[in-house]
Amino acid sequence: VTVGWAIAEFLASLVPYPTVSSLLLAIIHAWEPKPQDNYWDHVKENVAQTRTPLADSITTSVIANRYLTEAALLPSSMTVDFADIASVHTLILKDVAESYTVTGGEVSRWWVDLNRELDHYIAYAVWLEADTITWRDTKIQCLMDIDHGGYDEYVITDDVREYTETCKQLHVSEGEEGPCTSFCDLYQFQVNRDDVTWLRHNLGVAREQWGRLKLQADAMAKLASKYYNPFTRDQ
Repeated sequence: VTVGWAIAEFLASLVPYPTVSSLLLAIIHAWEPKPQDNYWDHVKENVAQTRTPLADSITTSVIANRYLTEAALLPSSMTVDFADIASVHTLILKDVAESYTVTGGEVSRWWVDLNRELDHYIAYAVWLEADTITWRDTKIQCLMDIDHGGYDEYVITDDVREYTETCKQLHVSEGEEGPCTSFCDLYQFQVNRDDVTWLRHNLGVAREQWGRLKLQADAMAKLASKYYNPFTRDQ
């Protein structure tokens, strides 16, 4: 657990937006177990007494501030930050939903909140993956100079990588293929493959985890009572 908190603090410190970074650190510090405590036993012992405002305030803060990552001018540049914030948020909601659910009894309404937030994060992640690929494609240009002095010249310019490459072949007739005919398509394919791999590692894995959790949250939300804390009948 200690290693997990250290990693979480490290990731939070990397977020380039002070407001988001401070929010993540506040969440982490509020939930960080004390050395003398067993964190999960502490949660189990205290949830029955009173509904803690922590999860509610964290959810309110995250929803109010997540536009910093989701409405950025370049959404793809905030992919890792979005995934980190969403993962922390859903982890907290899952924990409080499970903690306030009575075994064999009433189900906490926190499952409804978790289910709603998972809907949002999954939908945005799917959009972000597609938007990133589309945006990336617009940053690659292929210029063709056909039959210029007996040669066909293909020039690729990649604005993201600040990379330019040229392929030159003897002019070929229409319908025929030369060594440079597929030059631009092959480069585009390679870039798309690299982008999909990056997105898979930085967002896709988290999205799949949210999808599995969504199945559980869907089922539990249907059984949820009107109480966030059934122990104290707290709405």
